[in-house]
Amino acid sequence: MTRQTSLFLLGTLAATMHGCSGDLQCSEGQVEIHGVCECPAGTAYERPDGCVAVDAPAHDGGAAVPEEGMVAKDAGAVASPEVAGAPVDASTPPPAPADAGVGSPSDAAASAPDATAGKSVTVRIEPSADSYVNASGTNFGPEGSLFVDPQDGPQRVFLRFDLRAVPATATVARATLQMTAYEGFAYGGDGNCYVHAVTNDRWLESEISGQNQPTAEPDALGYWWLWYDATAKDQEGSLSGEPLRVAVEQEVRGDRALSLRIHSPGYRTHYRSREYAKAAQRPSLTVDYVVP
Repeated sequence: MTRQTSLFLLGTLAATMHGCSGDLQCSEGQVEIHGVCECPAGTAYERPDGCVAVDAPAHDGGAAVPEEGMVAKDAGAVASPEVAGAPVDASTPPPAPADAGVGSPSDAAASAPDATAGKSVTVRIEPSADSYVNASGTNFGPEGSLFVDPQDGPQRVFLRFDLRAVPATATVARATLQMTAYEGFAYGGDGNCYVHAVTNDRWLESEISGQNQPTAEPDALGYWWLWYDATAKDQEGSLSGEPLRVAVEQEVRGDRALSLRIHSPGYRTHYRSREYAKAAQRPSLTVDYVVP
């Protein structure tokens, strides 16, 4: 007869007698083993005032659960209600050891579901770099204005947007470029401001000039039209549409940067730059996207 079977029989006998033999007074359900009162192994929880069977009904008719102060006599049956003082959910597997070969924290973060999954999100992005160029080798990067002018070079504006705020797996629903103009002059002819994608994102705000300006794609992504006489006033130049949306989505899934060039064949227009004091009047790219 095994020791566990002996203990079970002794426990049954003790439960019938409601006590223990000899001078040692054991609590209900306990048995005397070598002068010590214990609950039968594998069949009960031990608490200060006695033993409770694992399958005994609770007060509400359900299965018995461990109470504070109880200790499971068979760890393989039901987990201890506490580990190092912290509550434990018995249905949750214990954490794997650090050297168990499980994915690193960075792997877990990458595989975790995005909180915005399935929802439409809008993000407004200011340029990470902007400047304008003319025919000279002068750099205008630090200035608070951006000049578009068919004369003197011509003068063209360059913007670069960091798109890392948009998840690489996102579907871009809409993209809108906005610039605030404050003065200008209509020379005549085509006064549209044309926006082109730039093939090279590695230009520097502090170095770009008419001598080293990057090449733009031949086809425009779109244009806007603003008219000025001699009166200065704030006006918004805005571009959205499918070509810009596609360009943004391609760069979101590519090198995560979008460079643009703005020019006009007929009108001069002055815009606020990213260095301008009022954030609302700085150039911006607003992206509406959805994460699968």
